[in-house]
Amino acid sequence: GPAVSRHQRRTSANRPYNENNIGGGLEQRADLLAAPQWERAVGASVLKDSYNAAAVFATVALTREVGTAFGMELRAGVVAGLAYKYWSWNGPRHLTPYLGPTVTLRHLASKLGLNLVYIYRTNFRSDKGSGLLILQTSYEF
Repeated sequence: GPAVSRHQRRTSANRPYNENNIGGGLEQRADLLAAPQWERAVGASVLKDSYNAAAVFATVALTREVGTAFGMELRAGVVAGLAYKYWSWNGPRHLTPYLGPTVTLRHLASKLGLNLVYIYRTNFRSDKGSGLLILQTSYEF
C-alpha cells in the first residue's frame, strides 16, 4: 500500500527528498513450522523512491508476536532486502541491499496493518550517514 518516509538528512544536492512513496506490492506471510510464534514474510513492491523515481524492492522479514490486545496484534523483528533504485538525482540505478528493525501493528478484524521500518545508510564516498524511517500500510487478503 501507500507508504511515507522521513529522512534524517532532509535534502540531497539541495533538493528535498520525496517522502510520499506511492506504489504497491504483494507479500506472502506464513508461520515458521518449527516455531509458530515467528512469522516470515516474503514480498515485492514498486514504489516511488526518495528521488521520485520508480524503484523495485524485494524483502524478507522475520517477526515475532509481542502481544495481542483490543483486537490488535503487535509484532517485532527484522527485515532484509534488495532495492533497485537511484542513489542520486541524476545517477544510474543500483542494486542496494538493506537491513533494519521492523515493527508491525495489525487490526485483526479488518486485516489492516501498519509496518514501521528503520534503515541506516552510510555513503561510503562521503562517509556521511543518514537514516530513513518508513511507515507502510498493508491489507491482508
